[in-house]
Amino acid sequence: MKILMIGNSATYYNDVPGILSCLISENGMDAAVHSATKGGARLSNALSEETPQHEKLCSLLSENKYDVLFLQEHGIHGILDTDGFTESAAMLCNMVKAPRTILYVPC
Repeated sequence: MKILMIGNSATYYNDVPGILSCLISENGMDAAVHSATKGGARLSNALSEETPQHEKLCSLLSENKYDVLFLQEHGIHGILDTDGFTESAAMLCNMVKAPRTILYVPC
């Protein structure tokens, strides 16, 4: 199984990809967890072609096909700007084409 996590420092600094990898491994499963994160970023940053986060995302997608997409929006923006959040999430879902998507909005 391959999992892609797109988000910001809440995902990166809390090492959510590493924690998830450990949990998967400890339960006898095999999975690769990749991430495209940037501190302070919103999901829309991953769609903006001039950002390093977008470049990393494109690189990961050129080399991998993902089973699960984990999208983490920046703080309260997912609640205050639901249109922006859902639009960016939909575009990333179409870009990644993973069969399963998890949306996470930390508050």
